[in-house]
Amino acid sequence: MPNTFEDIETLIARELENTLSAEEQATLQAWLEADVTNRRYYDELRKTWELTATTNMDYIPDTNRNWEKFRQQIQSQPDITEMPVRTISPYRNVLRIAATLLLLAGAATMYFILREPQEIIITTAALEKKEVKLPDGSKVFMNQHSRLRYTSNLTGTERAVYLEGEAFFDVAHEQARPFVVYTNSTQTQVLGTSFDIKAYDAQPVEVAVLSGKVAVSRKTEDKSATRLVLTKGRKAIFKTDKQMEEIAIADPNFMAWKENVLRFSNVPLRDVISTLSSYYNVQIIIEDSAVANYDYKGDFFDAPKLEDVLDVIATAADLSWVKEQGQYKLRRKIQ
Repeated sequence: MPNTFEDIETLIARELENTLSAEEQATLQAWLEADVTNRRYYDELRKTWELTATTNMDYIPDTNRNWEKFRQQIQSQPDITEMPVRTISPYRNVLRIAATLLLLAGAATMYFILREPQEIIITTAALEKKEVKLPDGSKVFMNQHSRLRYTSNLTGTERAVYLEGEAFFDVAHEQARPFVVYTNSTQTQVLGTSFDIKAYDAQPVEVAVLSGKVAVSRKTEDKSATRLVLTKGRKAIFKTDKQMEEIAIADPNFMAWKENVLRFSNVPLRDVISTLSSYYNVQIIIEDSAVANYDYKGDFFDAPKLEDVLDVIATAADLSWVKEQGQYKLRRKIQ
């Protein structure tokens, strides 16, 4: 590989003029394949080179006339030796090389601008989920209606990402650089663990830990702000009154959106319906409040269809269901 960036510039300029040896061509090709930024830089220079080919390079200035005018202006001055007049012939390729070398003089600046980390933004729509692998090897599983933002290389003293909505994080361990998730109102710091953050607008922010531990606090510049350390099986809720509440994770379906499994063990029907409404992002209504306390037990696997789930529940509770104007309604069977 070339020792300096100047070496690369020389190879590029010569490659554009088709004067590279086979060994030099192989060296340049290896540099191009080493980094996508290298290829982008080369492509920009080639575009500029090709543009110069379309410029009118056949114009020949009247150098004789211009020189004679200049000579007459200084003729009266002493100690001036008259210089012979030469006609300068144009060389199309020489001019193109000169134009390109002028660009190369500032090429390093453009190259390093291209290498600046880019901001990556990933979003999910309704009923859409995505799995994202971050540059440090960490994995993010995004729920619907969510937005994730981070830099393309995650460099710096901390690995910072910004979340709106809900996502599950499986963080790669780096002792020297903590992984920090920022929401509009909280920040969660870890070294290596797995946890879920729910941060939708107009809802309390929730942080739930599946493995390891995290330190979570309200988003602030105050280094002395109270931090809540959560361990496996614990969850923090940040309410609008700015109070933090720590509780055990009791809902077996809090990760249903990611695992596509629903579990109910003697759960009141009203809570079952609430879980289904959230999971499927639809409105489900129990028309007869008398059956809302019915305890239901059952599990559903492999991303079950809502209609199939409602069929099973309705049969177990001796109910029927209909869909009207986008709403699902559970009601007693007509005898």
